Amino acid sequence: MSMTRRELIKGLGLATVLGPVMAVAPKQLLASTPQKQGVSVKADYIPGTIAKKAGKDFKILQLTDPQLGVPGTLEEETLRQIKYLVEKTQPDLIISTGDNIQGPRDEAIVPWLVKALDSFGIPWTTVYGNHDFEGYKGLTWQSEQYANGKHSLFSRGPVDIEGQGNHIINIEENGKTFYSLFMIDSNPRDVDFNLQPMYGFICDNQIEWYEQQVQKIATENGAIVPSLAFFHVALPEYKDAYEAYEKSGFSATIGSGRNNEGVCSSKYNSGLFDKILKLKSTKGVFVGHDHLNASAVLHKDVLLTYGLKTSCGSYWKPEMQGGTLISINNKTKKVSVDFIHLENNAFKPLTDPKKIIELLDGKVSSYEEDNRRIISKGYTMAGDPWKKAYAIAQKTTFSPDL
Repeated sequence: MSMTRRELIKGLGLATVLGPVMAVAPKQLLASTPQKQGVSVKADYIPGTIAKKAGKDFKILQLTDPQLGVPGTLEEETLRQIKYLVEKTQPDLIISTGDNIQGPRDEAIVPWLVKALDSFGIPWTTVYGNHDFEGYKGLTWQSEQYANGKHSLFSRGPVDIEGQGNHIINIEENGKTFYSLFMIDSNPRDVDFNLQPMYGFICDNQIEWYEQQVQKIATENGAIVPSLAFFHVALPEYKDAYEAYEKSGFSATIGSGRNNEGVCSSKYNSGLFDKILKLKSTKGVFVGHDHLNASAVLHKDVLLTYGLKTSCGSYWKPEMQGGTLISINNKTKKVSVDFIHLENNAFKPLTDPKKIIELLDGKVSSYEEDNRRIISKGYTMAGDPWKKAYAIAQKTTFSPDL
């Protein structure tokens, strides 16, 4: 009997309840390399395509981490920000690198987001983050909604590899592939060998699929085709890259932008970056996840980029909001990155649990209801500060979330 990673994670949740009786099975299932085993990756996947304007640079607007959680609250501000970014950058393609939602209300939020992105008349797509799977309708339902968007290039992707939304968009010009864009699911959450929670990672069969597709596209075009990769959680190599950037005195020759928090990657390095170096196709990787980071650092000739957080769901800083413009040069095919900052005068971030309790008049009840009340007073809050407030109010223990 085979078991997917996500089924295993749910099983481990049960194991924490059943205790020692279940303690052995998960480690046996994880084995020495925590991957789904025995999967045959099909090579006949057909990428989506988008036409490049002749003689023009190709421009991508990266959005990330809007984290809409409470319907009827932050949509207007989110749409205002996206509209500003679209008008300023005039992109050929919009890509969200995940955490479009947070919490269970995907049934209301995802259709709204599809309609909002379609309203610009520009091709768009998305990948999943570590919070998107929290929706009650689930990722399969979300994938159907995204795929049915009028201007969407999203695809559910191969069903015989881990994750949802693994797909490729080839930028075509004069009958050839100018660039390939790989959308990869970095998977939501996982456990380490001590059954402690950690962020997900890109699995072996996804990396195998990526390698097959890079080679297939090269064969079809008679040469290696340059590419970019988009997913949610940063690779462990982001930490090495930023440390080198810091040691250089933030030299403009290797990077731009700044990080204001650590690199929260998976504890497990599944080897995607090594595969990227070996295949010599992917010139840049673009992620989100860490809301206070916006940097682009050249590491071993690959541009490792944190996109600027979009909108004010969850935690954020006023000076760290906007989007990221990715430009692929028409002639040289080199990639450049510009962080487009914007002002948010509608809301302020709220992180102090005592202030949360004060604004709620001491009545801390549920995250959704309390968030509505906080937002009505011009603030937004992430889950952990609210949980701290709840723990204080209920005199219980605070348990942080991933």
